[in-house]
Amino acid sequence: MGLICRNGVYYIKVERDGRRIVRTTGTRDKTEAQELHDRFCADLWRETRLGDRPKYTWGEAVARWLAEKSHKKSIETDKIRLTWLLSEIGAKRPLTSITNEFVERLIEARTKCKRHGRPITMATINRTMAALSGVLHSALKWGWIDAVPYIRHLDEPKKRVVFLTRDELHRLLIELPQNIAEIAAFAVLTGLRENNILGLQWRDVDLERGVCWVHGDEAKAGKDICVPLSREAIAVLQMRDGNTQPFGPLTRVSNHPWYEARKRAGMPKLRFHDLRHTWASWHTMNGTPASVLQELGGWSDSRMVERYSHLSPGFLAQYAGNAAPLKEMAGKK
Repeated sequence: MGLICRNGVYYIKVERDGRRIVRTTGTRDKTEAQELHDRFCADLWRETRLGDRPKYTWGEAVARWLAEKSHKKSIETDKIRLTWLLSEIGAKRPLTSITNEFVERLIEARTKCKRHGRPITMATINRTMAALSGVLHSALKWGWIDAVPYIRHLDEPKKRVVFLTRDELHRLLIELPQNIAEIAAFAVLTGLRENNILGLQWRDVDLERGVCWVHGDEAKAGKDICVPLSREAIAVLQMRDGNTQPFGPLTRVSNHPWYEARKRAGMPKLRFHDLRHTWASWHTMNGTPASVLQELGGWSDSRMVERYSHLSPGFLAQYAGNAAPLKEMAGKK
């Protein structure tokens, strides 16, 4: 009992009244871990013998949460949000002092932040508060607090689904450097996300069968995706033959050449992800059923596909005649 080390991180392991308790210290420093161990044991003694509840801090909660959630694909993004929260809340602030009023002050402070000289969006504020909520709900599960304060969700303006016409795509591809144009074309032909295209390996491509695979640990929804390849998509891959990987070694497409090319093409705000919207929109407009599109796109939630349903040519037309005809109008001029 005492301290144990797992993957370089120290954990506290103690027994009290027949219970085995294991807690992460969130640190790789043995001296710091020993201090946390001693404090934990002292707090545990006061809790069991005197009925006192330890006063856990925001910093301790964040450290444990990060250790438990280290497998998350979005953990690096979570760390960015938690870094801001840590700077505002303070590592030593007791969790019990994070009240409804304190949360409102956090929302107000986040609202005043700017990014690239412009106010941050409501969506960014909501995601930051979601990180706060995640840690606090975990603390509730651990028994560190009795309740989670109310965290208000701000209204986010609805965004239109942006997709390109074929003429717009043609203009964009002409302006892009050859290597990025090939990546953009493959995105519209397959609907794959940027990281899945750039991370694609030749071992996951079968040109004879006309398919490629995205493994579950690389997919956003966490499940394997089998991507059928059209003749055009296969032609793009054949153009990349000879590279170590189909679209490497580029690590991201949204770089300076991309920004400049989209300006010249007359689409200064176009995101690379809008190419996926273009792929889904074209599928819907050409009659691909929503259930099939969901499988092709690797979405786990059908609501993600519903965004494109209004583009289906037969979506509403098939119901237009369901109202009873007005017979009395027949024959009138």
